[in-house]
Amino acid sequence: MSNKAKTGICHLCGVNGKLSYEHVPPRAAFNNRPLVAQAMDDLIRNGTEGARRRVFQRGAGAHTLCERCNNLTGHWYGPAYVEWVYQGMCILGQARGNPSLYYNFHILPSRVIKQIVCMFFSVNPPTFQAIQEDLVRFVLDRDKRHLPQGFRLFMFYAVGTMFRQSGLTASMNVLYPRRNSLFSEITFPPFGYVLSVDSSPLLNSPPHADLLDISRFGEYGFNSYRAIPLKIPVLPVVTYFPGDYRSQAEMDKVYEAVNSGADIGSPAE
Repeated sequence: MSNKAKTGICHLCGVNGKLSYEHVPPRAAFNNRPLVAQAMDDLIRNGTEGARRRVFQRGAGAHTLCERCNNLTGHWYGPAYVEWVYQGMCILGQARGNPSLYYNFHILPSRVIKQIVCMFFSVNPPTFQAIQEDLVRFVLDRDKRHLPQGFRLFMFYAVGTMFRQSGLTASMNVLYPRRNSLFSEITFPPFGYVLSVDSSPLLNSPPHADLLDISRFGEYGFNSYRAIPLKIPVLPVVTYFPGDYRSQAEMDKVYEAVNSGADIGSPAE
């Protein structure tokens, strides 16, 4: 294995130099074991059996942030995010994988949302930060409030067989144009997140109607500790397609219909 230092453009501040390994999500948030991943474009071309597999020995992540950005965001936001994840995992376990009530989360919401947004910078190319100056300032200024205009952050309990990370993805609905979406997604149990970019009237919806909007987390101050009641939806993650929350049973019906040549129908209204 090469010990050569990784260099490039920091996905957060845009400085060109040495890059450090950024865990997405943080290592202490159950991301501390080897994982096997496959690239989306390779999966589309070759399918799950033919696509090349890459082993992440240190957990999911990549060399995306300079040491300064990695250290600052990790110190400011990492511990609060880990606490948030542990509470979510505890609730998911107590509810046997199907929580259906409101539960109080005792958290530092500003730190949680800024860690999540920082993660989205890592899963997108460095060109993303170059055109999202307000979002960069939101993360690098720990006291800055309010998610910038044009962005919304959604979440859900991610229940399934895989984790997913995708940069900006466009989802087009021919039958219902107002449901078109431009979004980036990170799913890693227990949570999944969708960063929605409202770039135009034709790209103004999250990819699923049941997602919980937590953009208001950005309204709190850096040291504001709150008990926030949340009813978080549970959505399955069984395919590698971003924004696809069909269950395994639904996917089995699709496979059966395709193999039999039957009409699989149109999207539900």
